[in-house]
Amino acid sequence: EASGVHEVGGTPHPSSAPTSGDVTEAVTANFVGAPLMAQAVQLALSGIGSRVEQLDAVPVDRQHAVVTELLAELRNLEHVAAEAASKATRAPSVVMALSEVRRMYRTLMLRAARGPQATRGQKLFAVRDRAQLTVVEAANAVGVTPADVDAAEADQVLHPSVESAIEGLRQWLGGR
Repeated sequence: EASGVHEVGGTPHPSSAPTSGDVTEAVTANFVGAPLMAQAVQLALSGIGSRVEQLDAVPVDRQHAVVTELLAELRNLEHVAAEAASKATRAPSVVMALSEVRRMYRTLMLRAARGPQATRGQKLFAVRDRAQLTVVEAANAVGVTPADVDAAEADQVLHPSVESAIEGLRQWLGGR
């Protein structure tokens, strides 16, 4: 590699050699992009937080729909923030923004789980949270994937065998 040529699949590719511009671009993207991403997440979170604070003013018959919408927005925001955090190094602002998104999501899910219109996914989240199990740990306990647990908590349609395993998990955790 002294020539600056990288081998991809055993074949030398001069175009894949890093240039000083690539390194500068990566450093710039991390130092400039990460704080901007954290600010964008904070801005979105602030808007969602304002709507969460106004939930008590929403007519009771509309609260469930509003909570469902807010939870979907928080799941999307968490995905964006987690992706940014996985790519940003030495960018604590991104990790802190991700933490705040997860904290708000948890608070809202637990609130929803206590409500009269709580969904099975919200109840699953609450019992999993009470048991202090991660999504991976809960999935492993019943032989499903973490994506299956995430989908169940988001009230998505599941394959019947996954649905059965998830329901067993909810009952097992709820009966502890």
